[in-house]
Amino acid sequence: MVLVRLKPERFPPGSFTKLHARHAGPFQITKKLGNNAYVIDLPSEFGISPIFNIEDITAFKGDINDQDHRSQAQDMPACLPKVPITSAPQEDIASISDHQFVSTRRGSYYKFLVQWRHRSLSYSAWIKGTELQRLHPELFAAYVHRNLPESSSSGESAIDANQEA
Repeated sequence: MVLVRLKPERFPPGSFTKLHARHAGPFQITKKLGNNAYVIDLPSEFGISPIFNIEDITAFKGDINDQDHRSQAQDMPACLPKVPITSAPQEDIASISDHQFVSTRRGSYYKFLVQWRHRSLSYSAWIKGTELQRLHPELFAAYVHRNLPESSSSGESAIDANQEA
């Protein structure tokens, strides 16, 4: 059983405030993906990815025996911390304004400046290519084909969404 750290980056812009819970749990680890990544059994109401880095989980040191855990699982919706409600992100992205290629010591990746639907330009935000591809694959593919000449000449995407650091 673990507690998970909730970060603002996991939620759509504007939906996570400083008054929201910083940790939630306890939750069960369902799978180990590598040396530092785990899949956590989160309630569907959270609306975020269940994959957490080891830095974002903490062992739960409370008293939970099998009987208590079963009753707690039944009462879970009543005791959940306040987590922002996420809307369908695909409908929130109106357009892509710009892109940048970022190089770091760990590798490189593309990031995109997106304009949110029903919001002013001041709310535009940079998001990584993998996140944009997950949230709005059609818009991502159209932008890459139209704005990156190296992708149209080879016939395949010039952006490898798995190339992130």
